[in-house]
Amino acid sequence: MDTSRCQLKKCIDCGVNWLLPKCKDTDPQHVSIGLILFGIVTALVYFFATYFAFLYFLGIILIAIRLIIEKLDEQVAITYQKQSTKAKLLNLLSPEIADIFLMIAIILADFDYMGVGVIAISVCWAMILFDLAGLISGHEIKRKGPLQEPYRALTLMAASFLQVFAQIFHWPIDFIYLFLIWIIVGGLMTLIIRWRYLFQETITERVEK
Repeated sequence: MDTSRCQLKKCIDCGVNWLLPKCKDTDPQHVSIGLILFGIVTALVYFFATYFAFLYFLGIILIAIRLIIEKLDEQVAITYQKQSTKAKLLNLLSPEIADIFLMIAIILADFDYMGVGVIAISVCWAMILFDLAGLISGHEIKRKGPLQEPYRALTLMAASFLQVFAQIFHWPIDFIYLFLIWIIVGGLMTLIIRWRYLFQETITERVEK
């Protein structure tokens, strides 16, 4: 996983480095909104992939492009001093909102995913609310845990690749279902890690005062 993560990170960095100079006059908020719209397109692809397995390959490509947009969003704000509370908020929320659209599409495509899918979406909403609480309280958000990027994207890409063959050859394993299970387990672990960090930061501040 670490080797794949490093290779994916290099590809993302190459894409960002190529696009960054072209986005000098771009508002990072527009990039965040574009990320959400791109997430909706990706969600539609995954919806139809349930019926046409080859579309998962397109989904893998779109997920990789989305990672580039997500990184570009952050770098535009930092490199060109366009950081603001609103921009930071959108940068924080846009990937999570895109993932929620993705999971809604997966659930609507196959109601067998309903139970586990609703729990997975609830975990994602909990992560959004937790990050918002940290942002409002003035603490830096540390995106750590099993569900941080690019681990989440790598897991989805791997699950999508395997799901193509599972659907074509009628394997008894549903890798998209396993991905949703991983979202729940990894999400809960991520929430615990971030809560622990936020709790330690709060205690440290009180001690220093």
